[in-house]
Amino acid sequence: MDGPFLSLGWLRMLFPEPIPKRDEEADSPASGSVGGGEGPKAWSVTQLIAQISASLRHTLNRVVVEGEVSNFRRPTGPGHLYFSLKDAGGCVSVAVWASQARAMRFRLEDGLSVRITGKIEFYGPQGRLQLIGDRVTPVGEGELELAFRQLQQKLMAEGLFETSRKRPLPPFPTRIGIVTGANTAALKDMLESLRNRWPVAEIRLFPVLVQGEAAAGAIAGALRWINRVTRVPGHELDVVLIGRGGGSREDLWAFNREEVARAIAACVVPVVSGVGHEHDVTIADLVADLRALTPTDAANKATPELSKVSSAVLGARDTLVRLMEWQTDRLRQRINRARPQVMGKILESRVRAAGQQAANSAKRLQNALLDQLRQRQGSLAVLCGKLDAISPLRVLARGYSLTQRVDTKTGQKQVLNHFESASPGDILITRLASGSIRSRVEETFPPDQPGTTAGSPPVEQF
Repeated sequence: MDGPFLSLGWLRMLFPEPIPKRDEEADSPASGSVGGGEGPKAWSVTQLIAQISASLRHTLNRVVVEGEVSNFRRPTGPGHLYFSLKDAGGCVSVAVWASQARAMRFRLEDGLSVRITGKIEFYGPQGRLQLIGDRVTPVGEGELELAFRQLQQKLMAEGLFETSRKRPLPPFPTRIGIVTGANTAALKDMLESLRNRWPVAEIRLFPVLVQGEAAAGAIAGALRWINRVTRVPGHELDVVLIGRGGGSREDLWAFNREEVARAIAACVVPVVSGVGHEHDVTIADLVADLRALTPTDAANKATPELSKVSSAVLGARDTLVRLMEWQTDRLRQRINRARPQVMGKILESRVRAAGQQAANSAKRLQNALLDQLRQRQGSLAVLCGKLDAISPLRVLARGYSLTQRVDTKTGQKQVLNHFESASPGDILITRLASGSIRSRVEETFPPDQPGTTAGSPPVEQF
């Protein structure tokens, strides 16, 4: 980085007394003046740089310098900071190593007045002085105040404080998460308030450090863990309380860290912040969905009061009952007033509906009877076909006949199916497919002698 070069004025300031000659240099043959006279021996550049560095360590080993930051470059790589410190009379190059830069609570920027404690070194390769800063503090306001203001302006520009991104709290939370220190007064106050006001809620505790260098990382880690846990069925949180009891600005500083603010903004569950006392305002308060004055106030704002809710429910029930009774009376009165007119219309409407229903029923009955008749006709046709197939007339039509013997005394007829059932002289009736024949038996034959005997007279026809 560019800086003021070593000038004669700087040498006079650093070496007010003449530089003594070393004995070996005074006696050296190399020393001499032009023309053969005696004179001091010339130093090498390396020797001069070594002498300057030794003098600086002896005279300016620890300095405190105030000035305005200029030519500041954002840290890259290892994280070292390089800039110039200037005033009306000049400027000096400054380097702050990464180990010291990480301990700074605020951000350097051009135009910022700072006080730097450190030591002066002469950087030989570039021939310039450099102030090595061990501690950098702002001038005109405290380090924490400046860091708070810078982060507040940064997050405000990003919209993290906007009212439009604030989420409403659930009116009746069933599961509440608490991010605070374990076994602290703040935790006891919140638990007592929750038990008194809303004991039906399930409490999930996420204990963290709330003070010290590691506190900010622990708080942000707990909020990120909540984002993962609340997505698991049965572990969803309705609201998260975050906070701690009162303390100094330094004690509360973890809640002014950027990583905590961004973790609150990224939390998937509404967050209520209650840090310190009423006069304490932190970055966490500004980013949270709702700011509470104290941890106890955070528990109060996140939950309703069960006794008031019960009273409200009972009052609403009574109001609803009265409203229903009033509405019922009002409807009853309207019905009574309209009854004479309505009853006639209702009766007429019912008669008309009954007539239409009777007509529809008659039509359905007629259709059902017709369907039933068709089914019976079909069944009868099938039965007739079957009877016709087994009818004796069908057999007679194929050339067969039915012979019956007539009892001359009683007139009864007996079907003959064996030749021994008839005797000569019996009267027979033979049924053909068409008509009948009356005959008299002349002679009978067994099955192996069919026909008539030779010369037998023909059967007499009646």
